[in-house]
Amino acid sequence: MEGDVRAMFHPGEEITAFFCSSGTTGVSKYIPMTKRVTLAQAVAMFGALDFFPWNLRNIITLPVATRWKYSPTGVRIGSTSAFAQSSPVIACQCTMLPEANIFTTASKALHVGLVLALRDSQACIWDAGFVFTLWNQLHFMENNWPSIVDDIRCGRLSPALDITEQERRTIDSLLIADPERAAHLQREFERGFDGIVPRVLPHVEKVMAMCSGTSMNVYIERCKPYLGKLKISSAMYGGSESILGVNINNPGEKPAYAMLPGLNFIEFLPVDESGDAEEGATPLLASEVKKDQLYEVVLTSAAGLYRYRMGDVVRVVGSFHGTPTVDFQFRAKQMLHVHMEKVSEAAFTGALRRAVDGWPDHQLVDFTTAESVLDPAAAGSADSPPHYLVLVELSGPSLPPQQAADIDKTLQNEHSVYRSFRAKSSIGPMRVVCVRSGTFAAYRQHVFDTTQATMSQFKQPRVLRTEEQVKFFLNRAISTE
Repeated sequence: MEGDVRAMFHPGEEITAFFCSSGTTGVSKYIPMTKRVTLAQAVAMFGALDFFPWNLRNIITLPVATRWKYSPTGVRIGSTSAFAQSSPVIACQCTMLPEANIFTTASKALHVGLVLALRDSQACIWDAGFVFTLWNQLHFMENNWPSIVDDIRCGRLSPALDITEQERRTIDSLLIADPERAAHLQREFERGFDGIVPRVLPHVEKVMAMCSGTSMNVYIERCKPYLGKLKISSAMYGGSESILGVNINNPGEKPAYAMLPGLNFIEFLPVDESGDAEEGATPLLASEVKKDQLYEVVLTSAAGLYRYRMGDVVRVVGSFHGTPTVDFQFRAKQMLHVHMEKVSEAAFTGALRRAVDGWPDHQLVDFTTAESVLDPAAAGSADSPPHYLVLVELSGPSLPPQQAADIDKTLQNEHSVYRSFRAKSSIGPMRVVCVRSGTFAAYRQHVFDTTQATMSQFKQPRVLRTEEQVKFFLNRAISTE
């Protein structure tokens, strides 16, 4: 990043941008991009959109403003979505006008974004990036609709919104009082939020959000009541490194991403259910993979990546004109491992969801975990067996101890190795900590404030790996079992 921007590529081609990964599951990585590579990805992206109906109506996007960074050589650094949003070609189609995208606090950005979005009854697409982000946007709309509607009615932002006078003047200059639209929105919101999106935005034909992987399943179910008959579409699979695949299945079906053979050279490293590479395994070509098997994606790209292990574990679900189709499962290394057990993200998430399903008075808002080596409660207790620290945010009353123990029991029922080590006391009981309402939203803002990640990139890590991360959640604990 500090050297010659022309050193990596052939003469006449130089680095024009660094795409930054989210860093929510590790350290952010900077992927060099050139005009040629960026153009190739744009062609692939617009090709993917051919699978979906399109028109000239606006697209609802609710971004949080990007804080750009620059390399010592002056090259701009940001997320893929940030670069896309800064493109005039894309910005002209969005309800979030470029001059309004000035807020770096999620709550302020969402409020202004929803004012601009909901005033447009003709919008045809809701594009959220990830289904987690979609749920966050819908939940915010449900909790804050009265002030949003008032701002649409008056054509100016409420004095109660904590923003600067310059920010207020900028946004107010973009608004026009629309009491008729506000009255319609108020009537629909007062009826309740089942099927609210098609009721207030009747021209929305699709809702676009990445919805693959076990960590996203929790949010898909939460979004369904808001969407009515609308199905979530996941158009593409990719990341900061590159666009990797195009979803060929219909909205609402499990995604099947057809890997793009011309844009990158992709190999597949066989892994087990925990995401670990099998002993002696070597990367396979696309023609060598087997249906229903798990693989870690290995990428060689025109952007300078060579046999780069992305950390994405995918399952081969079929083929499309000779190229394998895959569905993203989980991130490698997002597993719990305190003895010799290796409990994957998928296994733990499934057990937790089934335990919570048996609690009629509680709904799971979000969760994460850590190993006991990071749990302050385990400090100084060398004779105690290691355990899992489970951090949950729930709606409903306090969690009784017997219900907290249900998570441990369910995982034992479903994971024989974990059950064996619990029976031998090689692994101790889980410590379940309930955190106060809003903790996970605060963590998202914290990540956004302290890293280069954007809100649209954020993926809640299911296993925390640093003391600082664990401390953030424990400082907001309301009960411990």
